[in-house]
Amino acid sequence: MMYSGTIAACATPLSVLMIAVMGCQSTHEPTDGSRLPSVPPEARWVVRSALGPGNSFIQDLTASSTSYVVGGAIDLIVYDPVDGSVRWKRSDVAARRPNIVDDSLLVMLIAGQSAGVRLRDGSVVWRATVAGAASSYQPVVIGRLGIVTGFDGEVSSIDVYTGVTRLLGAPTTLLGDAVARITGFAVTGDTLLVIGQVQPGALATEFGPIIVAMVDPGSGVVRRRFSVPIRPRDQLGNFRPIIHEQTLLLPTLGGVIAVDRTTGALQWRDSSSSVGDPVVRDGRIYIGDGIGVIVERDIVTGALVRMVRTNTAAIGALYPCREGIFFNSGSLWRLPRDSDRAFRVYGGEGFADMVRNGSTLYSNAVDVEVALRCT
Repeated sequence: MMYSGTIAACATPLSVLMIAVMGCQSTHEPTDGSRLPSVPPEARWVVRSALGPGNSFIQDLTASSTSYVVGGAIDLIVYDPVDGSVRWKRSDVAARRPNIVDDSLLVMLIAGQSAGVRLRDGSVVWRATVAGAASSYQPVVIGRLGIVTGFDGEVSSIDVYTGVTRLLGAPTTLLGDAVARITGFAVTGDTLLVIGQVQPGALATEFGPIIVAMVDPGSGVVRRRFSVPIRPRDQLGNFRPIIHEQTLLLPTLGGVIAVDRTTGALQWRDSSSSVGDPVVRDGRIYIGDGIGVIVERDIVTGALVRMVRTNTAAIGALYPCREGIFFNSGSLWRLPRDSDRAFRVYGGEGFADMVRNGSTLYSNAVDVEVALRCT
């Protein structure tokens, strides 16, 4: 059953005003004043965004083999990954932090109002009010539970199939410190890692050690904790922690800290000032910093493999492909593997996030959606 009213169902590529038309030029004007081809060589397709007025400049992206999903401040949109046509759109459910479950269910995991909808048509499966002040901290899914936290630090679980919620704990019970602030999660096996940082003073610039708690996701029982000493600039932001084999990677505003995921023993540190989430692929970690530098390191030893000054602004997101390292810095860029010169793939402003599924990498700005070849 397809919906009308709050859901806009779109059956053909024409309904989203395809920019990708053979022999036509894009009406999108790059900031450098030149016109790019309607479909850059690196892209599978480029379409006008279906986001309506009132959506923020930063959207949340997720993708599967059957769907590409964009969640804005208001609109939740599912695109066909083959041609970019809009399958459905609705603005009456939670849209932030979408996660695809079993390629059939789309769940928005966020403190405040959350929801689960069917991926194929947008029909609502459940709605839930999650304890805590609404926030956009990055959730995780472990088994059938989605884990979220709000600005007040309370951590809750949401059954992704039913919407049943449960309060797991607050910073005092989970991190063991009343002045710690929870900033993110990671998953290893059946264990949830709750990660936060001590903030001893009233000033936002005063920070203490990073604390990692190993928690049972069903009960909230803490199995063990360890702390990670910091340098003055090692402030946890809204970055996604990464687990790679036995290593826990903690991105901070002062660089990446790599520790043993069970003991907290320091393995190596990096001093790049991260702006977006680092990415791990093929035994390497890729970091984009606040002055347009891309750093590539060996994930086990931290040894520097490559560092390139791209002559762009702060790098918001990046992803390493065999075709090159794609990254967002206002516009959408590509750094070839055999060159230190970055090339603009698509002009404009507001490109922020990226998500990959299979051999396709998706990125977007407020007015455009782009699907790139990424092997």
